[in-house]
Amino acid sequence: MPAFTCPALERCLQLHLDAGDAAAISMQLPLANDPDKLLALYDHTIPLLEAGLWKSALNPALVKDLHALFAEMEGHIAAAGNDRRHHFWVVVPVADRPQQLRACLLSLVGMLQAFQYGRGKVALSEKIGVVIADDTRAVEHVTENRAIAAEIEQLGLPVKYFGLQEQQAIVAALTEDDRQV
Repeated sequence: MPAFTCPALERCLQLHLDAGDAAAISMQLPLANDPDKLLALYDHTIPLLEAGLWKSALNPALVKDLHALFAEMEGHIAAAGNDRRHHFWVVVPVADRPQQLRACLLSLVGMLQAFQYGRGKVALSEKIGVVIADDTRAVEHVTENRAIAAEIEQLGLPVKYFGLQEQQAIVAALTEDDRQV
Protein backbone atom coordinates (compact mmCIF):
# COMPACT_ATOMS: atom_id res chain seq x y z
CA MET A 1 0.00 0.00 0.00
CA PRO A 2 1.38 3.46 -0.90
CA ALA A 3 2.57 5.67 1.93
CA PHE A 4 0.38 8.55 0.71
CA THR A 5 -3.10 8.86 -0.70
CA CYS A 6 -3.21 10.90 -3.87
CA PRO A 7 -6.65 10.67 -5.49
CA ALA A 8 -6.33 13.99 -7.36
CA LEU A 9 -2.92 13.03 -8.73
CA GLU A 10 -4.21 9.60 -9.75
CA ARG A 11 -7.25 11.16 -11.41
CA CYS A 12 -5.10 13.60 -13.38
CA LEU A 13 -2.80 10.79 -14.49
CA GLN A 14 -5.79 8.73 -15.61
CA LEU A 15 -7.74 11.42 -17.40
CA HIS A 16 -5.43 14.17 -18.56
CA LEU A 17 -1.95 12.91 -19.46
CA ASP A 18 -0.86 10.85 -22.41
CA ALA A 19 -0.40 7.17 -21.63
CA GLY A 20 3.40 7.23 -21.64
CA ASP A 21 3.76 10.12 -19.18
CA ALA A 22 0.97 8.77 -16.99
CA ALA A 23 2.52 5.29 -16.85
CA ALA A 24 5.98 6.65 -15.98
CA ILE A 25 4.62 8.74 -13.11
CA SER A 26 2.20 6.03 -11.93
CA MET A 27 5.06 3.53 -11.64
CA GLN A 28 6.92 5.91 -9.33
CA LEU A 29 3.93 6.63 -7.08
CA PRO A 30 4.18 3.44 -4.95
CA LEU A 31 7.91 4.13 -4.49
CA ALA A 32 7.31 7.65 -3.14
CA ASN A 33 7.82 6.75 0.51
CA ASP A 34 8.77 10.24 1.72
CA PRO A 35 7.30 13.70 1.10
CA ASP A 36 10.20 14.90 -1.07
CA LYS A 37 9.80 11.99 -3.50
CA LEU A 38 6.05 12.47 -3.57
CA LEU A 39 6.30 16.23 -4.18
CA ALA A 40 8.74 15.57 -7.02
CA LEU A 41 5.96 13.61 -8.75
CA TYR A 42 3.62 16.60 -8.42
CA ASP A 43 6.39 18.86 -9.73
CA HIS A 44 6.74 16.56 -12.74
CA THR A 45 2.99 16.27 -13.35
CA ILE A 46 1.93 19.92 -13.02
CA PRO A 47 3.79 21.31 -16.08
CA LEU A 48 2.42 18.47 -18.20
CA LEU A 49 -1.12 19.28 -17.05
CA GLU A 50 -0.61 22.99 -17.61
CA ALA A 51 0.58 22.35 -21.18
CA GLY A 52 -2.52 20.23 -21.76
CA LEU A 53 -4.68 22.93 -20.22
CA TRP A 54 -3.58 25.49 -22.80
CA LYS A 55 -4.03 23.00 -25.64
CA SER A 56 -7.56 22.26 -24.39
CA ALA A 57 -8.60 25.92 -24.49
CA LEU A 58 -8.99 25.90 -20.69
CA ASN A 59 -11.24 22.84 -20.45
CA PRO A 60 -13.31 23.37 -17.25
CA ALA A 61 -12.91 19.76 -16.09
CA LEU A 62 -9.13 20.01 -16.42
CA VAL A 63 -9.10 23.36 -14.60
CA LYS A 64 -11.10 21.80 -11.75
CA ASP A 65 -8.78 18.79 -11.58
CA LEU A 66 -5.69 21.03 -11.65
CA HIS A 67 -7.06 23.03 -8.70
CA ALA A 68 -7.73 19.76 -6.85
CA LEU A 69 -4.20 18.59 -7.63
CA PHE A 70 -2.70 21.77 -6.18
CA ALA A 71 -4.91 21.54 -3.08
CA GLU A 72 -3.84 17.93 -2.57
CA MET A 73 -0.16 18.83 -3.02
CA GLU A 74 -0.51 21.71 -0.53
CA GLY A 75 -2.05 19.24 1.92
CA HIS A 76 1.00 16.99 1.60
CA ILE A 77 3.34 19.95 2.10
CA ALA A 78 1.43 21.02 5.22
CA ALA A 79 1.36 17.46 6.59
CA ALA A 80 5.12 17.14 6.14
CA GLY A 81 5.55 20.19 8.38
CA ASN A 82 8.67 21.47 6.65
CA ASP A 83 7.46 24.06 4.17
CA ARG A 84 10.64 25.96 3.35
CA ARG A 85 9.12 28.08 0.60
CA HIS A 86 9.55 31.82 0.96
CA HIS A 87 6.88 34.13 2.32
CA PHE A 88 6.33 36.99 -0.05
CA TRP A 89 4.27 40.15 -0.22
CA VAL A 90 2.36 41.34 -3.26
CA VAL A 91 2.52 45.12 -3.45
CA VAL A 92 -0.56 46.74 -4.95
CA PRO A 93 -0.14 50.45 -5.73
CA VAL A 94 -3.40 52.36 -5.86
CA ALA A 95 -4.59 55.94 -6.15
CA ASP A 96 -8.29 56.84 -6.11
CA ARG A 97 -9.46 53.49 -7.53
CA PRO A 98 -11.35 51.53 -4.82
CA GLN A 99 -13.34 49.40 -7.27
CA GLN A 100 -10.19 48.26 -9.07
CA LEU A 101 -8.45 47.60 -5.76
CA ARG A 102 -11.33 45.40 -4.57
CA ALA A 103 -11.41 43.49 -7.88
CA CYS A 104 -7.64 42.93 -7.78
CA LEU A 105 -7.63 41.69 -4.19
CA LEU A 106 -10.70 39.49 -4.62
CA SER A 107 -8.98 37.94 -7.64
CA LEU A 108 -5.95 37.14 -5.48
CA VAL A 109 -8.21 35.66 -2.78
CA GLY A 110 -9.90 33.52 -5.45
CA MET A 111 -6.56 32.28 -6.70
CA LEU A 112 -5.48 31.36 -3.18
CA GLN A 113 -8.77 29.56 -2.55
CA ALA A 114 -8.44 27.62 -5.81
CA PHE A 115 -4.77 26.65 -5.52
CA GLN A 116 -4.44 26.82 -1.70
CA TYR A 117 -0.81 27.95 -1.94
CA GLY A 118 0.72 28.00 1.54
CA ARG A 119 -2.66 27.41 3.16
CA GLY A 120 -2.61 28.10 6.85
CA LYS A 121 -4.51 27.08 9.92
CA VAL A 122 -5.77 30.62 10.52
CA ALA A 123 -4.98 32.60 7.37
CA LEU A 124 -5.95 31.75 3.81
CA SER A 125 -2.20 31.56 3.16
CA GLU A 126 0.78 31.66 5.46
CA LYS A 127 3.04 32.34 2.49
CA ILE A 128 1.43 35.33 0.78
CA GLY A 129 0.37 38.74 2.04
CA VAL A 130 -0.58 42.03 0.42
CA VAL A 131 0.78 45.54 0.92
CA ILE A 132 -1.58 48.23 -0.31
CA ALA A 133 0.56 51.24 -1.25
CA ASP A 134 -2.15 53.88 -1.29
CA ASP A 135 -1.45 57.32 -2.79
CA THR A 136 -5.13 58.24 -2.72
CA ARG A 137 -5.88 61.84 -1.77
CA ALA A 138 -9.69 61.85 -1.76
CA VAL A 139 -10.81 61.20 1.82
CA GLU A 140 -13.79 59.09 0.77
CA HIS A 141 -11.54 56.82 -1.32
CA VAL A 142 -8.99 56.50 1.51
CA THR A 143 -11.82 55.41 3.79
CA GLU A 144 -13.09 52.96 1.20
CA ASN A 145 -9.59 51.55 0.54
CA ARG A 146 -9.05 51.00 4.27
CA ALA A 147 -12.43 49.21 4.45
CA ILE A 148 -11.42 47.02 1.50
CA ALA A 149 -8.17 46.14 3.27
CA ALA A 150 -10.16 45.09 6.35
CA GLU A 151 -12.64 43.11 4.20
CA ILE A 152 -9.84 41.19 2.48
CA GLU A 153 -8.13 40.53 5.79
CA GLN A 154 -11.43 39.05 7.07
CA LEU A 155 -11.32 36.67 4.10
CA GLY A 156 -8.00 35.35 5.45
CA LEU A 157 -5.42 37.19 3.35
CA PRO A 158 -2.93 39.18 5.45
CA VAL A 159 -2.99 42.87 4.44
CA LYS A 160 -0.74 45.78 5.39
CA TYR A 161 -2.16 49.18 4.51
CA PHE A 162 0.50 51.76 3.64
CA GLY A 163 -1.28 55.06 3.00
CA LEU A 164 -0.12 58.66 2.82
CA GLN A 165 -0.05 59.05 6.62
CA GLU A 166 2.18 55.99 6.98
CA GLN A 167 4.41 57.16 4.14
CA GLN A 168 4.74 60.65 5.63
CA ALA A 169 5.60 59.21 9.05
CA ILE A 170 8.50 57.26 7.55
CA VAL A 171 9.78 60.30 5.67
CA ALA A 172 9.50 62.45 8.82
CA ALA A 173 11.58 59.90 10.74
CA LEU A 174 14.47 60.05 8.25
CA THR A 175 17.62 61.86 9.32
CA GLU A 176 19.08 64.57 7.12
CA ASP A 177 21.80 62.12 6.00
CA ASP A 178 19.15 59.53 5.06
CA ARG A 179 17.35 62.11 2.94
CA GLN A 180 20.50 62.84 0.93
CA VAL A 181 20.86 59.28 -0.33
